[in-house]
Amino acid sequence: MTKRILTLLLSAILLFPAETFAASVPIGGGLNADADGNLNINVAAGVTQYNQGTASTSTDTMTMAGCVRADTAAVDAGVADGDRVRCIVDSTGRLWVNVGNTVLSAGTAEIGNVKNSGTFATQATLQAGTAEIGKLAAGTAEIGKLAAGTALIGKVGIDQTTPGTTNRVDIGTFPDNEPFNMAQIGGVATSMGVGASDTGTQRLVMATNDPCQSSGVAKSSVVLNVTANAELIAASGSTKIYVCGFFATVGGTTPTYRFVYGTGTTCGTGTTFLTGLILPVVGSFNVYAPGMTAFATTASQALCMAVGGTSPSVQGTVTYVQQ
Repeated sequence: MTKRILTLLLSAILLFPAETFAASVPIGGGLNADADGNLNINVAAGVTQYNQGTASTSTDTMTMAGCVRADTAAVDAGVADGDRVRCIVDSTGRLWVNVGNTVLSAGTAEIGNVKNSGTFATQATLQAGTAEIGKLAAGTAEIGKLAAGTALIGKVGIDQTTPGTTNRVDIGTFPDNEPFNMAQIGGVATSMGVGASDTGTQRLVMATNDPCQSSGVAKSSVVLNVTANAELIAASGSTKIYVCGFFATVGGTTPTYRFVYGTGTTCGTGTTFLTGLILPVVGSFNVYAPGMTAFATTASQALCMAVGGTSPSVQGTVTYVQQ
């Protein structure tokens, strides 16, 4: 077809001088020439032009622009900055468009600054001592891990929705899954009712720093048979001697006695009085048991008795704790 048009056009130029053309002269093959011999070509069909900003309609005709598929975004070799270039699409037909680098560098935690201009709700600051940030979903057991040595989590509430069910706390095993043994104490069956006490008997012990007053501290005793100054209880390391009480009968002529502490034979070195001079009636029975420590030595000291009078004799017992 193209060859035929060119042939007809050439024939028209050769056979018809320019001055013989009318305003529009048919030259065959559907072609027309003007009075100057210029070929008339109608290019209106399919290339309608529209002013910018005008609305489109469903009957508009447009010249379609095609693109080339390129699975990797790149220009052809030899295309320099400022050159005309074709458009390219990926394997899904999407147009390749460079919108800038949106990949954060390694270790970058901040995307950008977000301004609160009304789009986001204002976030309230938690008050001091507030433990609740939000509610965990049902069944969620772990909020996070506490740092080593941290003992305080905060306030823990119990759901009261169904009393006896949702607010129930079951404690049945130790962390190593051993069950609680409520039937034994120290591996021995718990004693019930009346009867002699044994290792399974629960005991009530008064908390006190006084060893003489505490029922949980065993007491010792030493026999008194003193006729001259004598050591009753020897020093032991850095311990102290706590006298819980004593009783004694005294013989002789105008006998006297007192408790002292010190070191050496009969506490002769650093002698310190623990009681005043006691002047008993011969043959009387002397008892002192206050139910607590009556008197005590300092650390690393022995307990002694110093006697006086003619032929004194002190017989009895001293109860004490040495610790």
